[in-house]
Amino acid sequence: MEADEYIERWVPDLVSTENLPVAAAAEVDFLAGRLSRWSSGDAGISPAVRARALAASGDDAQARQVLSGVVVEQLSLADLVAMAWTVARVGPADRVTEVMDALTLHDEFLLDGSLPLGPRNTIVGELLAASGQLEQAAEMLDVAVKVGDQRAPIWGALARIGQARIYLCIAAIPQIPRDESDQLDRRINQLLTSARTLFRAGGYQSLLQRSDALTGSSPEASAAGAPCTGHFAPGHRWTVGFGVMPITQVRAGKGLVGIHYLLSNAGRLVPAVEIDRVVNGGDVVEITDLATPYRIDSLETTSTDLTGRLRSVLLDETTRNSVGKLIHRTIGRLEAAHPLLGRHLRESVRTGHVCQYKPTGSPTVTWRW
Repeated sequence: MEADEYIERWVPDLVSTENLPVAAAAEVDFLAGRLSRWSSGDAGISPAVRARALAASGDDAQARQVLSGVVVEQLSLADLVAMAWTVARVGPADRVTEVMDALTLHDEFLLDGSLPLGPRNTIVGELLAASGQLEQAAEMLDVAVKVGDQRAPIWGALARIGQARIYLCIAAIPQIPRDESDQLDRRINQLLTSARTLFRAGGYQSLLQRSDALTGSSPEASAAGAPCTGHFAPGHRWTVGFGVMPITQVRAGKGLVGIHYLLSNAGRLVPAVEIDRVVNGGDVVEITDLATPYRIDSLETTSTDLTGRLRSVLLDETTRNSVGKLIHRTIGRLEAAHPLLGRHLRESVRTGHVCQYKPTGSPTVTWRW
């Protein structure tokens, strides 16, 4: 039996790969969610395939490490596709363009001998998304859906999952008009329903679980590269990220501490003086005790119910200005390092005497520290 029959005509979940050539076995097992063999580092397993299995298993750091010495020009097409899938989700971010350029040299449907690897634009579209070009990526995936449907239902369904992943990220970032938001929600639902119908009918249980993870609460839903996940982890260098762009690291600073505090208190109205104390290592107990939600909500409109002590503690103009500048300057720095994260924060954070992180997109964002 040819490799394409195993992938396009048989259900990968039910196919034994013991007697298949290594490249075909790796693709079938990846679609079926059988990853342990390929993440082990055994002889004969290429670094690109191992990195993909590691990333799919949630070991993002190790996946990036494995790819660090890979020379793209020396890869087979199957290994190039495996590396592209990994780079698009967990990085390294500085290799996105290199891998994308290598893929554009190939035909619109990728074949490594007789081994089918899917529409080229599925992979290129996901790499475009990984570079922050969401709108262009969605258009690329739209082409991939058509190419995939012409070849075999499985490839069209996988392209639809890729497109839904990008649209979910778009929906989580900007503040868009209600009618456009509703239209986007309908499009996401159509894409996921179509793909899930194919996976369910064909017995592709692993792929069904991956598609469900895009909007569910499974561990995959908050993995690196997931559409509604943010990363904001403190350290000597902070690890930050958002949505379908791979995470990156930025140098530490007080502004990151302030934004982290806002993210940790999502939805709460936080006095600027409270943030100022947090970023400078001070005690916030007095402020949090004074600042009830009702009083804080009325702080910038009417202060008739505020005691003199409350006003003196919370209404500090110098602190309001310094905290606002610090937060917005830091968001600008983050936007340069990670455009999707910066764009999300710019739309979701407000400053003043009171500050707040309140996402404007429709999907709920899950933050990983």
